[in-house]
Amino acid sequence: MGNNLIAVQNPLHVLDVKRTTNLMLAAQNGNKSKVIDYITFGVDIDEQNSEGLTALILAEFYGHTSVVKR
Repeated sequence: MGNNLIAVQNPLHVLDVKRTTNLMLAAQNGNKSKVIDYITFGVDIDEQNSEGLTALILAEFYGHTSVVKR
């Protein structure tokens, strides 16, 4: 079985087959420090996964309001 990751130029901006990025995972898990790190290092905050969801939407959906607020 092969790797389910899609290669991108920015190693912080990893996409899986559902187009989920590291930023999205950090946001949906409420990891505010990682979210800030990814944004600081320039990942695309407007990237959408295969369902059209962004990191901001995922953070809000999972109830991580501290991630949404800065």
